[in-house]
Amino acid sequence: MKGSNNFLSKLNELIIMNEEVEKTYKEILKDILVEEFKPFFKDKIQVRNQFGQLLLKEVNKLGDKEQEPIMLNRRNKLIRSSLKKSLKINKALNLQNEVYRIEQFSIDKYNELLMEMNLPLKLCKLLIKQRDTIQYTSRLIERGEAFVD
Repeated sequence: MKGSNNFLSKLNELIIMNEEVEKTYKEILKDILVEEFKPFFKDKIQVRNQFGQLLLKEVNKLGDKEQEPIMLNRRNKLIRSSLKKSLKINKALNLQNEVYRIEQFSIDKYNELLMEMNLPLKLCKLLIKQRDTIQYTSRLIERGEAFVD
Protein backbone atom coordinates (compact mmCIF):
# COMPACT_ATOMS: atom_id res chain seq x y z
CA MET A 1 0.00 0.00 0.00
CA LYS A 2 1.71 3.19 -1.23
CA GLY A 3 1.83 6.04 1.23
CA SER A 4 0.91 3.76 4.11
CA ASN A 5 4.07 4.66 6.03
CA ASN A 6 3.06 8.31 6.02
CA PHE A 7 -0.46 7.75 7.30
CA LEU A 8 0.71 5.06 9.76
CA SER A 9 3.15 7.57 11.15
CA LYS A 10 0.38 10.17 11.52
CA LEU A 11 -1.92 7.54 12.98
CA ASN A 12 0.71 6.75 15.58
CA GLU A 13 0.95 10.48 16.38
CA LEU A 14 -2.82 10.55 16.85
CA ILE A 15 -2.63 7.67 19.33
CA ILE A 16 0.06 9.50 21.27
CA MET A 17 -1.98 12.71 21.16
CA ASN A 18 -5.02 10.94 22.61
CA GLU A 19 -2.86 9.48 25.39
CA GLU A 20 -1.45 12.92 26.18
CA VAL A 21 -4.90 14.55 26.18
CA GLU A 22 -6.10 11.78 28.50
CA LYS A 23 -3.15 12.44 30.85
CA THR A 24 -3.78 16.19 30.72
CA TYR A 25 -7.45 15.69 31.62
CA LYS A 26 -6.45 13.35 34.47
CA GLU A 27 -4.18 16.07 35.86
CA ILE A 28 -6.98 18.62 35.59
CA LEU A 29 -9.41 16.25 37.30
CA LYS A 30 -6.94 15.75 40.14
CA ASP A 31 -6.54 19.51 40.67
CA ILE A 32 -10.08 20.67 39.97
CA LEU A 33 -12.06 22.16 42.82
CA VAL A 34 -15.42 22.68 41.11
CA GLU A 35 -17.43 19.47 41.57
CA GLU A 36 -19.68 20.20 38.58
CA PHE A 37 -16.67 19.95 36.24
CA LYS A 38 -15.59 16.48 37.40
CA PRO A 39 -18.15 14.43 35.38
CA PHE A 40 -17.06 16.19 32.18
CA PHE A 41 -13.39 15.30 32.70
CA LYS A 42 -14.13 11.72 33.82
CA ASP A 43 -16.15 11.21 30.64
CA LYS A 44 -13.47 12.76 28.40
CA ILE A 45 -10.74 10.65 30.01
CA GLN A 46 -12.70 7.50 29.21
CA VAL A 47 -13.50 8.68 25.66
CA ARG A 48 -9.85 9.47 24.86
CA ASN A 49 -8.76 6.12 26.28
CA GLN A 50 -11.25 4.33 24.02
CA PHE A 51 -10.12 6.37 21.01
CA GLY A 52 -6.51 5.38 21.65
CA GLN A 53 -7.36 1.70 22.00
CA LEU A 54 -9.38 1.64 18.79
CA LEU A 55 -6.65 3.45 16.86
CA LEU A 56 -4.01 1.11 18.27
CA LYS A 57 -5.98 -1.87 16.94
CA GLU A 58 -5.94 -0.27 13.50
CA VAL A 59 -2.20 0.36 13.67
CA ASN A 60 -1.62 -3.27 14.64
CA LYS A 61 -3.74 -4.44 11.67
CA LEU A 62 -2.04 -2.13 9.20
CA GLY A 63 1.34 -1.75 10.87
CA ASP A 64 4.72 -1.96 9.31
CA LYS A 65 6.45 -4.76 11.20
CA GLU A 66 9.83 -3.85 9.72
CA GLN A 67 10.20 -0.43 11.34
CA GLU A 68 12.98 -0.41 13.88
CA PRO A 69 11.60 -0.22 17.46
CA ILE A 70 14.48 1.97 18.72
CA MET A 71 13.83 4.61 16.06
CA LEU A 72 10.09 4.45 16.73
CA ASN A 73 10.66 4.93 20.46
CA ARG A 74 12.90 7.96 19.88
CA ARG A 75 10.43 9.47 17.46
CA ASN A 76 7.51 8.81 19.81
CA LYS A 77 9.38 10.45 22.67
CA LEU A 78 9.92 13.57 20.57
CA ILE A 79 6.25 13.63 19.56
CA ARG A 80 5.20 13.21 23.20
CA SER A 81 7.34 16.09 24.44
CA SER A 82 6.08 18.31 21.63
CA LEU A 83 2.46 17.44 22.42
CA LYS A 84 2.98 18.01 26.15
CA LYS A 85 4.07 21.56 25.36
CA SER A 86 1.02 22.07 23.12
CA LEU A 87 -1.41 20.64 25.65
CA LYS A 88 0.02 22.40 28.68
CA ILE A 89 -2.75 24.05 30.64
CA ASN A 90 -2.15 27.70 31.39
CA LYS A 91 -3.52 28.11 34.92
CA ALA A 92 -3.91 31.85 34.41
CA LEU A 93 -6.41 31.40 31.59
CA ASN A 94 -9.97 30.22 31.89
CA LEU A 95 -10.16 26.41 32.14
CA GLN A 96 -12.99 26.35 29.63
CA ASN A 97 -10.88 28.24 27.07
CA GLU A 98 -7.93 25.93 27.62
CA VAL A 99 -10.01 22.77 27.17
CA TYR A 100 -11.56 24.29 24.06
CA ARG A 101 -8.05 24.96 22.71
CA ILE A 102 -7.06 21.31 23.35
CA GLU A 103 -10.20 20.04 21.60
CA GLN A 104 -9.53 22.29 18.59
CA PHE A 105 -5.91 21.08 18.47
CA SER A 106 -7.23 17.49 18.44
CA ILE A 107 -9.68 18.23 15.63
CA ASP A 108 -6.85 19.71 13.57
CA LYS A 109 -4.74 16.57 14.08
CA TYR A 110 -7.63 14.33 12.99
CA ASN A 111 -8.28 16.49 9.92
CA GLU A 112 -4.59 16.35 9.04
CA LEU A 113 -4.70 12.55 8.99
CA LEU A 114 -8.03 12.45 7.15
CA MET A 115 -6.45 14.39 4.29
CA GLU A 116 -3.96 11.57 3.66
CA MET A 117 -4.39 9.58 0.49
CA ASN A 118 -5.07 5.83 0.52
CA LEU A 119 -6.63 5.64 3.99
CA PRO A 120 -8.52 2.37 4.36
CA LEU A 121 -12.28 2.99 4.46
CA LYS A 122 -12.72 1.40 7.89
CA LEU A 123 -9.99 3.61 9.36
CA CYS A 124 -11.42 6.69 7.66
CA LYS A 125 -14.86 6.02 9.17
CA LEU A 126 -13.32 5.51 12.62
CA LEU A 127 -11.36 8.76 12.38
CA ILE A 128 -14.42 10.71 11.24
CA LYS A 129 -16.51 9.30 14.08
CA GLN A 130 -13.85 10.19 16.67
CA ARG A 131 -13.29 13.66 15.20
CA ASP A 132 -17.02 14.33 15.18
CA THR A 133 -17.24 13.34 18.85
CA ILE A 134 -14.48 15.81 19.67
CA GLN A 135 -16.20 18.50 17.54
CA TYR A 136 -19.44 17.94 19.46
CA THR A 137 -17.58 18.49 22.74
CA SER A 138 -15.94 21.56 21.29
CA ARG A 139 -19.32 23.01 20.33
CA LEU A 140 -20.67 22.34 23.83
CA ILE A 141 -17.70 24.18 25.32
CA GLU A 142 -18.18 27.05 22.90
CA ARG A 143 -21.84 27.41 23.95
CA GLY A 144 -20.91 27.10 27.63
CA GLU A 145 -22.84 23.85 28.04
CA ALA A 146 -19.99 21.39 28.55
CA PHE A 147 -19.33 21.81 32.24
CA VAL A 148 -22.88 21.35 33.50
CA ASP A 149 -24.51 18.16 34.69
